[in-house]
Amino acid sequence: YSFCTLLDPSATMKWALVGLVVGLMCVIWLMGGESDECSTVYWSSLQVYTPPEGAVWCEGYWDDVWTPKPGKKPWCGQEAFSERLREIELKCAVLEWCDVQRQRGLATSRIDSTYLGNTEYHDSRSGMCWTGDLRPHYIDKYNVVPSKKFYDYVMSIDA
Repeated sequence: YSFCTLLDPSATMKWALVGLVVGLMCVIWLMGGESDECSTVYWSSLQVYTPPEGAVWCEGYWDDVWTPKPGKKPWCGQEAFSERLREIELKCAVLEWCDVQRQRGLATSRIDSTYLGNTEYHDSRSGMCWTGDLRPHYIDKYNVVPSKKFYDYVMSIDA
Protein backbone atom coordinates (compact mmCIF):
# COMPACT_ATOMS: atom_id res chain seq x y z
CA TYR A 1 0.00 0.00 0.00
CA SER A 2 1.10 3.50 -0.70
CA PHE A 3 0.52 6.56 1.44
CA CYS A 4 -2.17 7.72 -1.02
CA THR A 5 -4.03 4.39 -0.67
CA LEU A 6 -4.20 4.86 3.09
CA LEU A 7 -5.72 8.32 2.64
CA ASP A 8 -8.36 7.04 0.23
CA PRO A 9 -11.75 7.37 2.01
CA SER A 10 -12.89 3.92 0.96
CA ALA A 11 -9.68 2.33 2.31
CA THR A 12 -9.97 4.34 5.53
CA MET A 13 -13.54 3.10 5.99
CA LYS A 14 -12.40 -0.49 5.46
CA TRP A 15 -9.73 -0.14 8.15
CA ALA A 16 -12.22 1.51 10.51
CA LEU A 17 -14.63 -1.36 9.94
CA VAL A 18 -11.87 -3.93 10.57
CA GLY A 19 -10.94 -2.09 13.77
CA LEU A 20 -14.57 -2.08 14.92
CA VAL A 21 -14.98 -5.81 14.25
CA VAL A 22 -11.75 -6.67 16.06
CA GLY A 23 -12.79 -4.46 18.99
CA LEU A 24 -16.18 -6.15 19.24
CA MET A 25 -14.57 -9.58 19.13
CA CYS A 26 -12.31 -8.59 22.02
CA VAL A 27 -15.27 -7.35 24.07
CA ILE A 28 -17.21 -10.58 23.42
CA TRP A 29 -14.16 -12.68 24.35
CA LEU A 30 -13.60 -10.71 27.55
CA MET A 31 -17.23 -11.02 28.60
CA GLY A 32 -17.19 -14.81 28.15
CA GLY A 33 -13.70 -15.44 29.48
CA GLU A 34 -12.31 -15.93 32.94
CA SER A 35 -13.03 -13.49 35.73
CA ASP A 36 -11.13 -12.88 38.92
CA GLU A 37 -13.73 -14.74 40.98
CA CYS A 38 -14.41 -17.87 38.94
CA SER A 39 -13.46 -19.96 35.92
CA THR A 40 -15.79 -20.38 32.98
CA VAL A 41 -17.02 -23.97 32.70
CA TYR A 42 -16.02 -25.88 29.58
CA TRP A 43 -17.03 -29.54 29.55
CA SER A 44 -14.57 -31.88 27.86
CA SER A 45 -15.84 -34.64 25.57
CA LEU A 46 -15.23 -37.17 28.36
CA GLN A 47 -17.36 -35.15 30.76
CA VAL A 48 -20.21 -35.15 28.25
CA TYR A 49 -19.95 -38.94 27.89
CA THR A 50 -23.22 -40.80 28.40
CA PRO A 51 -22.97 -44.44 29.49
CA PRO A 52 -24.73 -47.16 27.50
CA GLU A 53 -28.41 -47.79 28.21
CA GLY A 54 -28.81 -49.72 31.45
CA ALA A 55 -25.34 -48.92 32.77
CA VAL A 56 -25.11 -47.43 36.26
CA TRP A 57 -23.92 -43.85 36.27
CA CYS A 58 -22.23 -43.01 39.56
CA GLU A 59 -20.62 -39.58 39.57
CA GLY A 60 -17.44 -39.41 41.61
CA TYR A 61 -16.05 -42.76 40.53
CA TRP A 62 -13.50 -42.29 37.77
CA ASP A 63 -11.52 -44.70 35.68
CA ASP A 64 -8.03 -44.38 34.28
CA VAL A 65 -9.33 -42.65 31.14
CA TRP A 66 -10.62 -39.58 32.93
CA THR A 67 -9.15 -38.52 36.24
CA PRO A 68 -10.61 -35.37 37.79
CA LYS A 69 -8.53 -32.24 37.33
CA PRO A 70 -8.39 -29.78 40.25
CA GLY A 71 -9.29 -26.21 39.35
CA LYS A 72 -7.11 -23.28 40.37
CA LYS A 73 -10.19 -21.37 41.49
CA PRO A 74 -13.91 -22.09 41.81
CA TRP A 75 -15.83 -22.40 38.55
CA CYS A 76 -18.71 -20.04 37.78
CA GLY A 77 -21.86 -21.38 39.43
CA GLN A 78 -19.94 -23.76 41.71
CA GLU A 79 -21.30 -22.34 44.96
CA ALA A 80 -24.94 -22.56 43.81
CA PHE A 81 -24.39 -26.07 42.44
CA SER A 82 -22.70 -27.26 45.64
CA GLU A 83 -25.44 -25.79 47.83
CA ARG A 84 -28.14 -27.39 45.70
CA LEU A 85 -26.41 -30.78 45.86
CA ARG A 86 -25.98 -30.42 49.64
CA GLU A 87 -29.73 -29.78 50.02
CA ILE A 88 -30.52 -32.88 47.97
CA GLU A 89 -28.12 -34.97 50.07
CA LEU A 90 -29.64 -33.72 53.33
CA LYS A 91 -33.15 -34.58 52.16
CA CYS A 92 -32.17 -37.86 50.53
CA ALA A 93 -32.86 -40.00 53.59
CA VAL A 94 -36.51 -38.92 53.68
CA LEU A 95 -37.27 -38.69 49.96
CA GLU A 96 -39.13 -41.68 48.56
CA TRP A 97 -37.06 -41.80 45.37
CA CYS A 98 -33.65 -41.29 47.01
CA ASP A 99 -31.66 -43.97 48.78
CA VAL A 100 -28.49 -43.55 50.86
CA GLN A 101 -26.25 -46.62 50.71
CA ARG A 102 -23.06 -47.50 52.55
CA GLN A 103 -20.58 -49.66 50.66
CA ARG A 104 -17.91 -51.92 52.13
CA GLY A 105 -14.40 -50.51 52.28
CA LEU A 106 -13.15 -47.05 51.50
CA ALA A 107 -12.35 -45.34 48.23
CA THR A 108 -9.22 -43.27 47.72
CA SER A 109 -9.11 -39.83 46.19
CA ARG A 110 -8.00 -39.67 42.55
CA ILE A 111 -6.35 -36.34 43.35
CA ASP A 112 -4.46 -36.68 46.63
CA SER A 113 -4.80 -40.41 47.49
CA THR A 114 -6.48 -39.73 50.86
CA TYR A 115 -9.10 -42.19 52.06
CA LEU A 116 -12.66 -41.09 51.43
CA GLY A 117 -15.92 -42.40 52.78
CA ASN A 118 -18.19 -45.14 51.49
CA THR A 119 -21.53 -43.35 51.08
CA GLU A 120 -23.48 -43.36 47.82
CA TYR A 121 -26.69 -41.56 46.91
CA HIS A 122 -29.06 -43.27 44.43
CA ASP A 123 -32.01 -41.74 42.61
CA SER A 124 -34.43 -44.56 41.73
CA ARG A 125 -36.31 -42.36 39.24
CA SER A 126 -33.37 -41.51 37.00
CA GLY A 127 -30.84 -44.18 37.94
CA MET A 128 -28.40 -41.40 38.83
CA CYS A 129 -25.85 -42.16 41.53
CA TRP A 130 -23.09 -40.11 43.18
CA THR A 131 -20.54 -40.59 45.91
CA GLY A 132 -20.84 -38.95 49.30
CA ASP A 133 -17.43 -37.31 48.87
CA LEU A 134 -18.11 -35.85 45.44
CA ARG A 135 -19.31 -32.51 46.81
CA PRO A 136 -17.07 -31.88 49.85
CA HIS A 137 -13.87 -33.41 48.48
CA TYR A 138 -13.83 -32.99 44.72
CA ILE A 139 -16.14 -30.01 44.08
CA ASP A 140 -15.72 -27.86 47.21
CA LYS A 141 -12.08 -28.63 48.05
CA TYR A 142 -10.56 -29.11 44.59
CA ASN A 143 -12.97 -27.20 42.30
CA VAL A 144 -13.55 -30.24 40.06
CA VAL A 145 -16.24 -29.66 37.44
CA PRO A 146 -18.82 -32.48 37.41
CA SER A 147 -19.99 -34.12 34.20
CA LYS A 148 -22.47 -32.13 32.15
CA LYS A 149 -25.05 -34.87 32.72
CA PHE A 150 -24.70 -34.68 36.51
CA TYR A 151 -24.64 -30.88 36.54
CA ASP A 152 -27.89 -30.76 34.53
CA TYR A 153 -29.43 -33.42 36.78
CA VAL A 154 -28.65 -31.53 40.01
CA MET A 155 -29.77 -28.16 38.66
CA SER A 156 -33.06 -29.54 37.30
CA ILE A 157 -34.10 -31.75 40.23
CA ASP A 158 -36.93 -30.58 42.46
CA ALA A 159 -36.04 -31.81 45.93
